[in-house]
Amino acid sequence: MLVGLGYIRKTQGSFFGFSCTEVVLLAKTNSSSSPALPHLWPQTGGLMFLLQVKNLTEEMVGLDETITKLTKEKKALTEAHQQALDDLQAEEDKVNTLTKAKVKLEQQADEVSVGRDHHRRC
Repeated sequence: MLVGLGYIRKTQGSFFGFSCTEVVLLAKTNSSSSPALPHLWPQTGGLMFLLQVKNLTEEMVGLDETITKLTKEKKALTEAHQQALDDLQAEEDKVNTLTKAKVKLEQQADEVSVGRDHHRRC
């Protein structure tokens, strides 16, 4: 009788057409007289199949953790990118305001210069 392989987590999907619950049942019963999957045991190598399922399940858990970590990192990078775009827009607005002020001051300086030249001629 196999003991300790009942760890295999219950997920959606199937293995060789059998639900995960049936695979867990197989892991918890006697390998030679499994009522749940009698024809599956010899075809798949029995214990080897269960170990592969366990290893794949553990790998899926690891991949889920990696996906979660990458999703959080992507969110943080997206927020940082948006903040950088907002900062850039604010700086562009400042440049536009200063450019307009410069143009206005240059026009005023030209007007004063023209007025002074006109005053000198008179």
